[in-house]
Amino acid sequence: MIKFEKARELAQSRKVLLDTVSEYDNAYVFSYSKGLKLTMSDEVVVLKDSGAVYLRNQIKEEQLGKLINTVSI
Repeated sequence: MIKFEKARELAQSRKVLLDTVSEYDNAYVFSYSKGLKLTMSDEVVVLKDSGAVYLRNQIKEEQLGKLINTVSI
């Protein structure tokens, strides 16, 4: 199981400045800003079980599980 710190490193490997993280049962979703618009493609998902990194639009909502917490980073 991937911990938050490792998930953050993996998300940052996409060369983005992270603004917020939402923890779900099965994944961490990191959001980042590109100007004033934020779309689903402006989020990076790191799956907790495998550490695989995806853009948000590549993952179905049910794959995330239940939202646990959202914080600014």
